[in-house]
Parts: sequence; C-alpha cells; structure tokens
Amino acid sequence: MNKLNTGNILIFKKYGKSIISKITDSPYTHAAIVVKDPWWDNLKKGLYVIQSTSYYDKDIEQHKLKKGVQMEYLNYVIKDRKVDVRFLSNIKRDENFKKKFKKIHDLTYNKPYDSNLCDWLCTGLYNLGCKLCKNCRHDNNFWCSALVGFFYVKLNILSENIDWSNLSPADLSKIKPLNPYKLSEPIHLNY
Repeated sequence: MNKLNTGNILIFKKYGKSIISKITDSPYTHAAIVVKDPWWDNLKKGLYVIQSTSYYDKDIEQHKLKKGVQMEYLNYVIKDRKVDVRFLSNIKRDENFKKKFKKIHDLTYNKPYDSNLCDWLCTGLYNLGCKLCKNCRHDNNFWCSALVGFFYVKLNILSENIDWSNLSPADLSKIKPLNPYKLSEPIHLNY
C-alpha cells in the first residue's frame, strides 16, 4: 500500500457473479481513483479514493452520508473486498498535475451517480457488441468507471476521444494510456 499514489486506478472484484461482470465478461464491477495526501481543504495526510457510488456512504470532505461522487478513506473502501490496482507511472505529480487534478475534483465532486436506466442499457448493449447503441459522453453524472475515465481524459493521460461515459471497470483493467504514461497490469492489492 505504501506504493500507492495519486492517480492509480483501483478496480474491484465482486464475490460471485453480478450483472456487470456477466455483460463485460470480467470479474471487475467497480472502480475508483487513488488520492495520496490531499493538498486541499486541510485534509489529513493519508490514502483516499475518489469514487462514484450508488449507495449512501460517509463522504470525508463534507462529513455526511451521500451517494454519487465523493471522497472516502482508502482503508474503509477496500475493507473485505478484492481489489486490484493499476499503477500509473511516467507522470510528474508536480504543482501543475496537482492543480489539474484539483480542478477535475471540483468539476466532478458532488455530481450524482448515473442511475439512468437508458444509460445503463445502452452501455450494456455497447459492451455486448452493439456499437450502434451507446451513451452520449456526458459529465453531469457518473458511474464509477466513467468518473475514472473522465479524470484520465482531463489529465491528458487518455485520448480526448475516449468515450468515458461508456467505460466499464473491465475497460479500465486493460485500457492503454497515451505516451509517455504507463499503467501496470492489474496487481492484487487486497485479497
């Protein structure tokens, strides 16, 4: 865990099968992005995740129960879950990176979870091979993998052409970043 850094991707496996794992033919059902030692709002140093959830949980920035895009303690989020990590490398986590990351945080924070059934159906069909049916790229709400994809596009780690609104956790397990950035293969973090 001491190798984790801001921008690493966490991908979660569900015990047993879920509709997401069946449609994507992958064990991955959730995704989040790591934040190490947040540099805003006087948050304590440590490891956190930014994620979008469909269930109510306690957000550490506002100290209230909510769903959608929020930040939580990493240890709380991974407890009793199977989690893999993709380490992001060849990136300078300098002031410019931090400024961009915080700006994306501010754009996405508190946005609702994308629970629109049409969005889910279109992306499900898209992942099953029906490329004519897909979500229009949007940033007014996010499910977990769309949020991670949005961060990566806005950080210029992924191509501007990536359709983040149709990304699944399975896609994040194999997506390739732009040069010079590198993402490791998924590595077990918590088993």
